[in-house]
Amino acid sequence: MPEEDLRQYIPLYGDRMAAKQFCNNREKPNRKMVLLKKLQNKIKRKSEASNGASSGNEEDESGKRKKSGNWRSTRQVEIGWMYSLDGEKYKQIRSQTGGGTWKVCALKTMKKSDLIQKGIEIFFPGNISKMGKLEEFSVDLMDFKLSTIEDNVTVEDMFRATKFSNSKVRVYLATKEKIQTVTRTASDEETQINTESYTENSPNNSSLSFSLPSVVQVSVESNERQEQLEIPEINNPSMFLNDADPNVVVEYENDFTRFYSNYIPIYELEHTSSVSQNQNDITEIHSTYNTYNNADSTTTAPEPALSPIAPERLEYNLITLRRGSLFEDLLQKFMTLDKDGLPIQIKMKGYNGVEELGEDIGGVFRDSLSAFWSCFMDRCTVGANVKIPYIRHDFNAEKWEAIALILYRGYKETNYFPIEIAKVFMEMVIFDRRLSDLIESFLSYVSSDDKFLLEKAMSKLENVDQEALLDILSDLGCKTHATERNISTLLEELAHKELIQRGMFVINAWQKVLRNFISEEKFSDIYGTKQINSKNLLSLLSPTDLDAEKNTIFNYLRKFIRESSVLTLKQLLRFCTGADVIIGRRIQVNFNQRYGLDMVPTSHTCSCILELPVNYHDYPEFRSDFSSVLNSTDWCIDLM
Repeated sequence: MPEEDLRQYIPLYGDRMAAKQFCNNREKPNRKMVLLKKLQNKIKRKSEASNGASSGNEEDESGKRKKSGNWRSTRQVEIGWMYSLDGEKYKQIRSQTGGGTWKVCALKTMKKSDLIQKGIEIFFPGNISKMGKLEEFSVDLMDFKLSTIEDNVTVEDMFRATKFSNSKVRVYLATKEKIQTVTRTASDEETQINTESYTENSPNNSSLSFSLPSVVQVSVESNERQEQLEIPEINNPSMFLNDADPNVVVEYENDFTRFYSNYIPIYELEHTSSVSQNQNDITEIHSTYNTYNNADSTTTAPEPALSPIAPERLEYNLITLRRGSLFEDLLQKFMTLDKDGLPIQIKMKGYNGVEELGEDIGGVFRDSLSAFWSCFMDRCTVGANVKIPYIRHDFNAEKWEAIALILYRGYKETNYFPIEIAKVFMEMVIFDRRLSDLIESFLSYVSSDDKFLLEKAMSKLENVDQEALLDILSDLGCKTHATERNISTLLEELAHKELIQRGMFVINAWQKVLRNFISEEKFSDIYGTKQINSKNLLSLLSPTDLDAEKNTIFNYLRKFIRESSVLTLKQLLRFCTGADVIIGRRIQVNFNQRYGLDMVPTSHTCSCILELPVNYHDYPEFRSDFSSVLNSTDWCIDLM
């Protein structure tokens, strides 16, 4: 309506504007009604779906037709790669090593075999990957729970199982190394196993007996003897002499031995006619066969036996320690031990109370000593760079003697000596007199700032801040005013009080165990050449089989040692040898090929071996991995 006509009905301008606004608002759809209509449409679609109605197209609130989610014939599936070394535990392969997670468009009708083929095309292009050839692995398909997917399950079934139509499904191509089956017959000269006939009670026949694990299958047929062994692929045969008899040469496969190292103990061959006396020959080893039954005959193979090596049956004192309370446990055990008793072996329990797998042939005891003395330095000593035992009300003479016994047995059995204890203090314990400079030990006993000020005061007292000097002398219990004449004598008296008089009770207790237990020459060598620094540690390294690639990694290690602090060097020593002090043993550096999460430095503390991967791209990557390992606080000895 025109403005002039509307003015006749509504004279006031404001009323006319209100009327126009009211009419305009009524023309627009109500928002509440729109939402209500959408809700009704959703309820309708759900009811139709539950009744099995096919709704390829639907109408929205505007009357237009749109396509629903059920029209799609493909789904997006994420595929990853899981790899197993032992056939049980799986680890995901990262993108850097040829794995990662890939998104593929899969038909809803695809089944397990189709998805496996997709995964092979992604992770094994040309049937080869960084982990090896496809033919070397057995392949399976698993879901996100690492449960095997059944053969008849389709992609659509996987999505329906998630109960969310728009969700994503992730599956894993699971691979593990195949176990090769090798058949050996009696007619094959290269793999022949000598089974000479013998009388069971005959003393001239070999006696080899051991039981193989369940993966070894042995069968005997009446006409042709066959031995079937399930073993991993073997690459490098090696010749080794038997330690018990130098005339016996045994050929075995490295991979086979490593595979069964957790099951088969070490055995020696007794003298028998089948053992070659020529070292160029290969010793024929008698095997034990199982009984094979069939419909026609029953054949029982003879039972020649392997006798276990008879090592020296050394008796030892087995001590079980808990990592969470190692200090108290070891101290309590040594309070009942003799000074020159049986050798000590340690069995360690982790923080969770479960026994660790490491067998102690030196490394576990050294690791225990490192943990004990580290705790001792924190709880029972005072001092900065060198330590002096601190008198505690809960430590009587028996406990201090037990600590001295730990020091004595640790040095005698493992060459471990806690050089953090002040040299002049240990001289009084062992030799009952001072052999080194008292002031030198005292300056290492005080803090670095106090050391700088005291050295300056001994050179020229007037150039020293008098208030700072007075504070230091007061903390040390000085009762005399320091002057230019008496400053040196005063410091020597204070050093004697702090380093010797303060711990005289401990000195008297330790002398009962440690007095004259080593010579002065050995003692000087301990505090001289066994100080922990980069130079002494580098001299211990002994790399094996260096080539261009390995030499690069070895140079990374040397650079890492030169840049490290004393604390890091102690951690490195303990990681390689079990001891956080130099014990006089060389560290053998080996190299290996590892990938993914397994590409970290490892060590064998009993034999002092450090193993480094050769796959590092640069020094920062090497330093980052090595620092992470050394800074870890949850070490446990789990390799045998």
